[in-house]
Amino acid sequence: MNGSVGVIAAPRGRLLYVLEFTMRNGKITEVDLISDPARIRQLDLAVLGDW
Repeated sequence: MNGSVGVIAAPRGRLLYVLEFTMRNGKITEVDLISDPARIRQLDLAVLGDW
């Protein structure tokens, strides 16, 4: 998400919210839950493939 790893919640393919993580010194210091559809549309989202 915007160049960082985040979490997308999309049960049955319906996007409900996105969790955006702020990292400092290798640790999560902030979690932002984004559920506003207009704000979600502004994000650059991609799904990672199998590793």
